[in-house]
Amino acid sequence: MKQTYVNSKKSANKTPVSVVAFSEALSRKLGRPAVVRQGKNSYSNNWTIFDPDFDSIRRSANVSGRSYTTGLSIKFDGSYFTVWIETSNDPGLAANLRKNLITSPETLVKVARSTGLLRAGNMVTWSSKRLSDAAGGKHTMREIHLDDLDSFLRELKKHANQKVIKEDLFVDLPNAGKHGGIGPYSGKTFRFLVTHGSEKEIKRMTETVAGEMELKKQTLNIIKKIWPLWIMFHSHGLREPRRADLRRRMDAKLKVSKCEFCNIVGLPKEIAHTKHKGKVVSHHIEMHIKGGTDLIDNGIYLCEQHHHLIHIWGKTKGRRDLDDINKINVRFIPKRSTPRRPR
Repeated sequence: MKQTYVNSKKSANKTPVSVVAFSEALSRKLGRPAVVRQGKNSYSNNWTIFDPDFDSIRRSANVSGRSYTTGLSIKFDGSYFTVWIETSNDPGLAANLRKNLITSPETLVKVARSTGLLRAGNMVTWSSKRLSDAAGGKHTMREIHLDDLDSFLRELKKHANQKVIKEDLFVDLPNAGKHGGIGPYSGKTFRFLVTHGSEKEIKRMTETVAGEMELKKQTLNIIKKIWPLWIMFHSHGLREPRRADLRRRMDAKLKVSKCEFCNIVGLPKEIAHTKHKGKVVSHHIEMHIKGGTDLIDNGIYLCEQHHHLIHIWGKTKGRRDLDDINKINVRFIPKRSTPRRPR
């Protein structure tokens, strides 16, 4: 499949508006451009949006160059589309998903609950070892498909536990595709329905500035809701190298760097009036290890003293106001246990 970066005007003109909207939202969350692939031939109505880091995971699993699908999958039926989190015959990424779901099986239920209002029906399906064994080794999918969200969550809870996922998720089958090759590539399919919509309606939203802003807000909100499941494709959370991008972007835009600690709402009295100390550094409002981006609205300036105290006593939540770049809307979230009072 041809690999296309959606920040190019040429590719954006050929790409459905809904695909562009979701790829921009994912790029914003990742802090770097997401990649878009369109299916070939009979699959030309299918689009996949993914993290470019997925290719390195494929290479480590010795499957680079194969057209396997993992990421945000958007499938069109005329103007109507459905959005899925999907991996299909992608052994390296499927192995990460399985390992992380065994460790945190409740994540699947939490994401299903948080995204429940985004769709009219609910569906998750995966390659089932138990069902395939019962079918004499024939690849068989387990499907949970219910319109009622409460019923869907109850059924999902029966399967989303450590023992069942460990014994049922994915089955090793020989690859029967045209690529051939060695290794168990088949039987590694997982699909979770996120939402659905109309391309015509999305296009109408982009006709006005207010509608376009609302579309960006909605798609980013969807990405945030599915993020706990998305990062399970990575071996240890989101594999993103630390860079100085945040500081460079803040310095270029803000010109003057000074500690903004006193502008944070909800600081504990024990640290609220501590003095500035050390050089000024950039602080990720949403933690980098939790998927926080290196975009300027996720950054504030803190002196070394206050940067250290923030991480010891809790975390921050909010964003920098892009309409008024010198204004921050950031709240302090304390830890449950109270650390020792600073001197």
